[in-house]
Amino acid sequence: ARDIAAETITQLGLAAHVIDQFPAELSGGMQKRVALARAIADKPE
Repeated sequence: ARDIAAETITQLGLAAHVIDQFPAELSGGMQKRVALARAIADKPE
């Protein structure tokens, strides 16, 4: 699961290290991209 998350996050232009950060440590835009990555990682049809 962590590998899929890291791959999806890097596809959205974020560094893979954001996986280890708390949401409060990310900017608003980065938080939105991480939320988008979470939705994409679920592989919706």
